[in-house]
Amino acid sequence: MSSSSMKYILPGELIDQVIDHLHDDSPSLRACCITCRAWVPSSRFHIFHDIVLPAKRADALALILETSPHIAPLVRSLAIINPWPDAKYNYLDAVIPAIAPKLTRLKTLRLRCVTLTKQDPKVLSALIHNFSTLQELHIPSATFNSFRDFAALIVAHPFLECLEVGFVSWKSVATESHWENVFQEYPDLHSRLRCIQIYPAALHVIDWLSSYYHVLPVH
Repeated sequence: MSSSSMKYILPGELIDQVIDHLHDDSPSLRACCITCRAWVPSSRFHIFHDIVLPAKRADALALILETSPHIAPLVRSLAIINPWPDAKYNYLDAVIPAIAPKLTRLKTLRLRCVTLTKQDPKVLSALIHNFSTLQELHIPSATFNSFRDFAALIVAHPFLECLEVGFVSWKSVATESHWENVFQEYPDLHSRLRCIQIYPAALHVIDWLSSYYHVLPVH
């Protein structure tokens, strides 16, 4: 048999390693998906691993998860960005309650420029009552109706290990007695919480967390 007619087949493990090196190269990963059927699973794993959800992509993601349910378990990190909270069409209200129950293996959630005071209550409810596998919660900037809403989001996730709180605020101003009531309402914070990064704008969060820890793992 001539060398020109020979076929060379690479081991699947080697192909997976090559695709792993393309984990942050979306165009190349999409090209891999249409190159060979055997390359699709590894390519999809990286394409959908980290999802950044600005308004222009929200409907598309919702449609993908609805029509291709096998995609949802691949999503391990979700960043929700809402730079236009006053826009006529608010994608958080329309999309988040629909997709949250499908993301059963989510590990990391980020909220940036999210104004929950302007959202349907179903949005906060979806963030609280889903994502049971969540390990990291990053909130660089968000506004809640009350500190109780913020606290409920934190304590709702029993496997949370890392918490980052940046420019977080709430619409209602809490009195000292109100803070005490919140502390009593959420008496148990998870022993798994190992890393807490708090910015100066969120000093009340430190007061709250200090009621659970003698030494806070704060950075």
